[in-house]
Amino acid sequence: MLQSTVRRYLDALGSASMAVRRRERANCQNLLKFIDQEGLVDLSPDAIETWVQAAGDTGDARRRRVTTLRRLFALTPGAEADNLAAWIDANRKRLIGSRINGKVVSLHGPSPDPDRDAAEDYATQGRKYYEDGDFQRARALARRALKLDPCCLHAHALYGLLELIEDRPDAALRQFRQALVLGGDPGERRSTEGIARVLDGLGQTLLAVGCFEEAYEVYRRLRHASEEWSEHCAPVLGRTALMVDRPEDAAEWFATTGPLGQFNVLMARLACGDPFRASIAFCRGILENPFVPPELLSGAERRFEDSFDDDETARLREQAEGYLLEWGPIWEQDTTQLPQLARLWDHPATRSFLMRALPISTRNPASTRLAVFIHAAASALKKDL
Repeated sequence: MLQSTVRRYLDALGSASMAVRRRERANCQNLLKFIDQEGLVDLSPDAIETWVQAAGDTGDARRRRVTTLRRLFALTPGAEADNLAAWIDANRKRLIGSRINGKVVSLHGPSPDPDRDAAEDYATQGRKYYEDGDFQRARALARRALKLDPCCLHAHALYGLLELIEDRPDAALRQFRQALVLGGDPGERRSTEGIARVLDGLGQTLLAVGCFEEAYEVYRRLRHASEEWSEHCAPVLGRTALMVDRPEDAAEWFATTGPLGQFNVLMARLACGDPFRASIAFCRGILENPFVPPELLSGAERRFEDSFDDDETARLREQAEGYLLEWGPIWEQDTTQLPQLARLWDHPATRSFLMRALPISTRNPASTRLAVFIHAAASALKKDL
């Protein structure tokens, strides 16, 4: 795993200065040689400390080794890499030396603040053009931002997305991985928003090329960036978990999403072969929006539309149509699931449940009686699954 990370890291250093490429290449080669000589399978805190101290008493040499390691762990998937990265962050001063400044030297040299600020402005404007579909202007502004500040993570993220949308996933992967390196040591970044956008772009690209396991690790890390990013990542992690045959994990991720996430929990629980919890998710989902099942089941009977006023009916229909567009293809991947959904929707227990529970849910969504109705309906429905 580490050797693969080192290769990606060195490839991403292509646009760095010659001096930086030489130094980082030398550090990586020295690290691999150390691992081989010590007969290590994986790095540990003790091994990291030994390798860093082997650089001697020179503060810059130790700092550069710590920086190299921290960047490598940022590129390495898995909980072990996360733990070692956290250990480095917690012990940075002791590893480098308490009297030594632990700031990371930029791979391109420090850009003046006015240039960095202008680059951020260009990247922000470019993002707006990208969201409006004006990719030519977005690319021009991303290039201008990177010319001013080669370490502008927002510009790297934008440029990578443009490569992806223009069907150049290999170029997009290089751009995002380069950005992870050029952004410097994660422990020293001014903010996390730029790196979060880079990780999101990297995750999208990995999903596009079918690298689902690696994408899963990327989004698992990204969710720690902020509450907003955590909400963004949960459905992606659920979808990716289904792709790598982890339906239990998918159900857990989907359970943390919005109200219609219960239909995704249903999908995951059906994949798990868990009929009771699948039925509970189904009941919860149809209380939120009973228009979703007939939307997924083309031609299925639409029921209980007269339970809502015109505005609410229009809102629920639009919501159900949006769910179909986003999640319909995922439902269709397993040919057994839509027939199971049809059996649930057509079951007499479903009609009885909605007749009793829907009026209560409309008046008082927090009513404890709803839990009783859900449990009773799920007990009846599971028998047909």
